[in-house]
Amino acid sequence: MNISYPKIKTKFRFKYSKHLTKIATNLFWFFTGAFLSLVFVTSIILFAYQKIYDNKVYPGIYVGNKDFGGRTKDYVKAYFDAKNNNISTTSFRFVSDYGIATVSAKQINFGYQSDLLAIQAFSLGKSTNLFSNISLIVQAYFGGIRLSPTYTFSRDILNQSLDPIKEKIDKDPIDAQFKFANGRVTAFRPSENGQAMDIDRINKILEEKTLSVVASDKPQEITIPIPIVIIEPTITTEKANNMGIKELIGKGESTFFHSIPGRVFNINLLKN
Repeated sequence: MNISYPKIKTKFRFKYSKHLTKIATNLFWFFTGAFLSLVFVTSIILFAYQKIYDNKVYPGIYVGNKDFGGRTKDYVKAYFDAKNNNISTTSFRFVSDYGIATVSAKQINFGYQSDLLAIQAFSLGKSTNLFSNISLIVQAYFGGIRLSPTYTFSRDILNQSLDPIKEKIDKDPIDAQFKFANGRVTAFRPSENGQAMDIDRINKILEEKTLSVVASDKPQEITIPIPIVIIEPTITTEKANNMGIKELIGKGESTFFHSIPGRVFNINLLKN
């Protein structure tokens, strides 16, 4: 009596394997279809959403604390232009011992970068990258996206306004100098420090004043002392004194008794 148990077991395994393969295939095509359907539906929604906001800023996009969702790019620019118009009457008074220069915010184009802010707010979520656009749109809609305001002023115009004072301030340093002839010092010139207007520091001070200026509803007059940097000469008198001359080797004195009146007058001028 022969019973083919192994054969029955093999047939069972074969049928079970075919059943699993069929289920896996069905699941694969189901999820593939669901994914393609999701992509298709998302694309239609995104297309419709983009059409609605084709010429507008997407909802949930802020610049600072201001929500510009649904506004046009021109509106964003006009909004910050109006703020700049209020700022324009603020003046900056640069003071020093060499003179005073007053410039208005309007003169140096001080204020918000209205063109740039309008472009940034409008362009967010409108790049050529589909997945990036979807991510930004969803993030803006549900959580909001806040752009930091940016500010500007014309350094070139400011420098031109300060040039008259700069010409009075700027002075090149003078090196100490000895002239020797036949083993003797024939001429000596002590060193002198130079100086220059610190333009970089002035620009930094204006940047630091920006937030207080744009936050005010009223025109201001802001006084800024002009910073001056000291420029030391390459060869100072102290260094020159160490160039081999270590002691006083002689001195001479002379009176101007019986000198002509003109000489007496000139020496008295020097003494005074």
